[in-house]
Amino acid sequence: KISPAIRTRTLKHIEDDFIAGEVDVMTACLFERDAFRALFSFAATLDQLDPSEVSGLDKARANARAFALEVVTRLQAGEKAKKKGAAA
Repeated sequence: KISPAIRTRTLKHIEDDFIAGEVDVMTACLFERDAFRALFSFAATLDQLDPSEVSGLDKARANARAFALEVVTRLQAGEKAKKKGAAA
């Protein structure tokens, strides 16, 4: 997880090294947010958390959706490629 306000040079350097090495890098990041820590404090999901008790809940939900969507999309693409390779 990274801070949404700070994308360090070190992180950018690591991402650039991965890309140069042809390592696929996800574009969606899980940002460090209070709502993600609250998952453990309240033993609840993002949808179950109370916005009056947890700050930044809407942004955390949007961030989690974007991350999950990219993960699912990549998994589906991998399965399609695997099936296509097996059929060849």
